[in-house]
Amino acid sequence: MAHGVSNRPVPLQQTLHGYSEGHRLLASSIDLPSRDAKTLLMMSDASGPAATIGAEGYLTGYPLSESGHYALARTWPAPELPRPGCVWTHTILIDFSDIPSLSGAGGILKLFRRPQGDERSYGVGIAHVSLTEDDGSDISDDFARRILSAVYGDPARPIVSAAADVPTRDALVLAIWNQQWPRLRRAFRFCTLSFADRSSANATFDLQFLPSAGRVRPTQFKSAVDADRRDFVATEWLEDTVADLKEGANGGLRRFLRLAGSDLGGRESFEPLAALHVLSLHFDSDPTAIERAISLLEGTISTGQGHAARLAIVQAAAAAADRLGPDGLQFVVRNFGLIDPAESDAAAERVGCALWRVDPKALFDIRSDPARGVIAERAIVKMPPASLLEGIASTPAHLAELLGARPDLATEPGLWLLEGATKPDLFQIIENSPGVVDGAIDAMIRSGRPLSREARATFGSDRVLRRLLARFGDPTIDDGIRSLWLSTVASDVDAVARILVEDWVDDVETLEAIAHFVAPDAVPNAYGDDPWLVAIRRLSAPLGNAYLASFLLVRALGRRTMNSVELVQSTFDVVYDAAEQRTLPEDAWRILDRRLDRSYWWHDWDKCVRLRHTVVNMYLDRGIDALAFVAITARDDVFFELIAALSEKFGSQRYLKAIRNRMVDAGMGGERLRIVKHAIIW
Repeated sequence: MAHGVSNRPVPLQQTLHGYSEGHRLLASSIDLPSRDAKTLLMMSDASGPAATIGAEGYLTGYPLSESGHYALARTWPAPELPRPGCVWTHTILIDFSDIPSLSGAGGILKLFRRPQGDERSYGVGIAHVSLTEDDGSDISDDFARRILSAVYGDPARPIVSAAADVPTRDALVLAIWNQQWPRLRRAFRFCTLSFADRSSANATFDLQFLPSAGRVRPTQFKSAVDADRRDFVATEWLEDTVADLKEGANGGLRRFLRLAGSDLGGRESFEPLAALHVLSLHFDSDPTAIERAISLLEGTISTGQGHAARLAIVQAAAAAADRLGPDGLQFVVRNFGLIDPAESDAAAERVGCALWRVDPKALFDIRSDPARGVIAERAIVKMPPASLLEGIASTPAHLAELLGARPDLATEPGLWLLEGATKPDLFQIIENSPGVVDGAIDAMIRSGRPLSREARATFGSDRVLRRLLARFGDPTIDDGIRSLWLSTVASDVDAVARILVEDWVDDVETLEAIAHFVAPDAVPNAYGDDPWLVAIRRLSAPLGNAYLASFLLVRALGRRTMNSVELVQSTFDVVYDAAEQRTLPEDAWRILDRRLDRSYWWHDWDKCVRLRHTVVNMYLDRGIDALAFVAITARDDVFFELIAALSEKFGSQRYLKAIRNRMVDAGMGGERLRIVKHAIIW
């Protein structure tokens, strides 16, 4: 079955004109408006004065616009009638609405019949079943090329030709008419044997064939183009059109024309539509074919017309969006509303992604458009982060808009290297996007960009510090950037205090990292246990890190902590052992050196002496519980040295006795009690 047609009966009307005291209507199955009746009467008469018509007659086709019918007529000579020049004309009337149902006019030709004394039989309608019939299969290709080139190559002018015999002309004209889409069929006027121009002021005949004997000069037809003398080039569209004539009702071109030409009516639309069809055959194989089709469509068919043709091209262009340039993509964008809503999401995604590739700003320009905004939305949602970041670099003014649509981009290090990435409004977008903040902070760290004041203010020092410490062992993070970030965020000592008391900080490496970037006395301890003490209590093993122990010992010797005794007990032996074994790190000694006591009585270079005397002075001067003194060190030999240092201090005898008494009360004896008693001299 041909595309767009069916084998249902097509109701046809008919009329018969002939001589009866003049040329007149003899029978009709339909009452026509007077204007159409007058047109029928005129067109059914001989096609010129002194017309010599062969027995096969000739065909005429023209519209009757007032009644909405297309008239297809055959005219025969009527020599049997008394008056010379009489003719019979049988006209088949096809309702405009039924023209799309006709698969071909070949079947209608069989309905034409010359009256045989049965004129009254023409007064009833015909139920015609349209069948697929090839009307132009025997037509010469050269003849077809010449006529088609003239008809569609000079669409504003009438065409005449004297070539071929009448049967060939009939076959070609019907093949051309069958090939046309319904709206063009309704308007096409032709006559296969004209002895005079059949055009009128308001109705120009598109194609007229003149007698081949040369009795009528083409010049007698005003402004007509003589197809027999016209030069032409066998272009692709012309060759495709000729091939389609031969193929018949199932030809690919005519199927395309019926679809693409549904809202176009004039001959001037045929060539661009045929050329579009040729290009459409190469859409899959030639990357430039779609672009050329778009250029052709835009240059030949006005914006207000050709919606079906535009739809066909838009659909093809949307399907191949990744191969289009800026102009092609803009064509799809302008006409995107033509695409079926059921297909629009997938098309929008393809087009939007392609548009982003060539012109990211254009995607934002259409984002607020109700009809085309879906292109931007679908593309932004579906595109991979790398593509989005590459595109937004060319239009940084839209960075906040993009991030609002795709907050997950904040978790990409590349975002933070873009111009304007640290503006406050971007941080606010991230803050308002659930589940993104931690990833965004991680990405900022990995990007190598310094921590901005705006990011710290928006996310809070606590959160930034948590993320920084959580990634402290990440080898992908530059040590310099890590240090810079930690130095910046650790200046918020209240945040550091809160982090220290959180359960997740439970390893020496993290604590040492923090210690490198805050002063020993920086973290507040106005109430409760010292945050540093809380942190080292969570360690799964005794503190063995010499730097961290030195840091905490310095804190214990200061006045900021409320847990000096506990910190000394936790750190003294670690620091002392390292000093004794000369393994104390230089940076640890630098912070110790500033806090340890100095004296003319012992050498500054002896780290162990300075450690002992400084700790002893702290316990003595602050009047710390004497029993706590016993717990400073686990080593008896070091305890002996501490007691010796204590005994050298002014007023130490009272403190030594307090130590003795507290040890006795606690049931403590042994070597340490003996050492203490030995140091007491009165």
